[in-house]
Formats: sequence, structure tokens, C-alpha cells
Amino acid sequence: MLSWITLQVRRDPDPDTDTELDPAPVHRKRVGRRTVQVAENRWKIERYDLDKDELPPATPTPQAPNSQLHIWIRRSFDEGARYSDIVRDGQTLFKRSEASIKRAIREVRKGQKNARAGR
Repeated sequence: MLSWITLQVRRDPDPDTDTELDPAPVHRKRVGRRTVQVAENRWKIERYDLDKDELPPATPTPQAPNSQLHIWIRRSFDEGARYSDIVRDGQTLFKRSEASIKRAIREVRKGQKNARAGR
């Protein structure tokens, strides 16, 4: 019985050469992408062929302007609104989740704290 197993496992002495060869490697085109601001509220995507070109150096972007949500939160706190009211009204006005509104409140408070510290 051992000889039968050996025959099944043993390598074929005359293999078919067509099946043994690896297929030619497929060369995939390497493409780089970068978003570039065209106007205040417009962006475009630039594409670069990395096989031919190098990506141009990145341009530093200025700090993102305050969003309408952040401005609204700041004004609400200045007018004396309560935290829970801001969360509830923010969800309704801006169609965001409770977690997103709370995160925005933390960002506004952090910005106010940094402004008071002179950073």
C-alpha cells in the first residue's frame, strides 16, 4: 500500500512545460491624486502618473475656517444657552448626530480656551 501512496505523491518526471510557467507579471499603472482648492467652496482632484512624473511638493493649507456649526455654538453660548439645549437644537438645525454636536462643542470650548491662553 505504501508504494501506491508514493506513486501518487511523487513528482511527474516529465512535466508539461506550458502549465509550469508563471504568467507574465501585469504592470499596473501607479496613479497619484491630490485635492486642490480652486475657489472658496470648490475643490478639484489632480491626478499624476507616478511612473512618468513625480508628485509636486504639497502646498500647506491654511487652518480651516470656522464652520457654521461652530459659529452657531459660539453664539449660543454667548447668549447664555444651556449645553443640553445646544445639543438638541444643533441636531435639529444641522441634521447631525448627538455625538457630532458634542464633539463640535468640545472643539469650540478648546478654541476659546486656547484663545484666552494666547495660543
